Amino acid sequence: MAKSRSTRWQEAAEAARTAMENVKEAAGELDLAAIEKAISEFDVAAAAIIDVHEEVQEKYENMSDNAREGERGEMLGAITEIDTQSLGIVIDDIRDAILAAVEEALADCESVLDEIDGVEFP
Repeated sequence: MAKSRSTRWQEAAEAARTAMENVKEAAGELDLAAIEKAISEFDVAAAAIIDVHEEVQEKYENMSDNAREGERGEMLGAITEIDTQSLGIVIDDIRDAILAAVEEALADCESVLDEIDGVEFP
């Protein structure tokens, strides 16, 4: 039996939150492989949320005006107003920020190593 939209939404939201916590933890440990894995897990969870959101939006758009004004219609309408597309943008921003920070740190390290390589002892 297929899972309901609300169940799929909840499961994907929990997976996204767990993945985000994993990103934070991996970033704190500077574990780049774990960061990328957690970001990939977040991407999957965000895609699942977006899929359910699109289903809800389609259902809401196909409702009659009368049905939209009812309790269920209002609940679906509230869901359609959530900007789920921003999840992908946010995680891309996080990925870019992490990569930029790592690249900057590596450049700083390389600069120090270049300076060390150039040292001549008396």
